[in-house]
Amino acid sequence: ALLRSGLHYHLKEFHKALDAYKMALSLDESNEEAKHGVETTINAINMGSSEEDQRARAQRAMADPEIQAILNDHNMRKVLQEMQEDPKSMSKFMADPSIKSNIEKLVAAGVLSVK
Repeated sequence: ALLRSGLHYHLKEFHKALDAYKMALSLDESNEEAKHGVETTINAINMGSSEEDQRARAQRAMADPEIQAILNDHNMRKVLQEMQEDPKSMSKFMADPSIKSNIEKLVAAGVLSVK
């Protein structure tokens, strides 16, 4: 799982890297390499990159079946629309673990930007 997560990280597939690091941590909570990987990946997501890198990352993510499934889900489309119309509604949606996970994946993939 760590080799795969590192590969995803270097391909700037941060959403997949986070999933793989979290899977490694679910197997061994004390795995320092996985903990460091999560921290590094989150920092990379938060730091952002050039606009061109962000567009390329989002374009690659849009080809990912998991990202497509999230974006094509009727309920998630409603959530995203409501968040766009009322950004303060995000806190309400983040209380739902499933929606929170999907939003985090979209942010990590570069498809959704949260200010």
